[in-house]
Amino acid sequence: MRGFFNDLVQQIGVPDVQEQAMLAIEDEPGDDDGGHVSLEPAVLLSDLPAVGAVRVDLDGLPVAVVRDEQGQVHAIDDTCSHAEVSLAEGEVEDCTIECWLHGSRFDLRTGKPTGLPATRPVAVYPVEVVDGTVMVDVRAPIDTFSQNPSKEH
Repeated sequence: MRGFFNDLVQQIGVPDVQEQAMLAIEDEPGDDDGGHVSLEPAVLLSDLPAVGAVRVDLDGLPVAVVRDEQGQVHAIDDTCSHAEVSLAEGEVEDCTIECWLHGSRFDLRTGKPTGLPATRPVAVYPVEVVDGTVMVDVRAPIDTFSQNPSKEH
């Protein structure tokens, strides 16, 4: 199938189409080649604050998409593990986000709390920026141990 598309695109002479067709083939559902079939568009990079977060819903899950002080983009579960409030409303400092209600901070790379009162991590999701769009994979959390739905009080 790839040979057909390569030949067709080379005859037409449109390299951008070739790249798009190859990406579509590589990311077909059921591929075993490691294609990122569960990455979903979350937000435009230009819609993220220079340092801060926005809340998005992906597959029914609240996700905080966060740009840290170094410009890196992260995606974490948007619900604080201590008190069920949105983390996207908190302040971002270095590579952490603060829960605005009680002041717990969570590491954006690991989801682990860096201070009380939270003691359980939140899920962290893989992120890629593709053509100015932040793509998030909520089906493959990096920290699977944080998936317990019960919350601390």
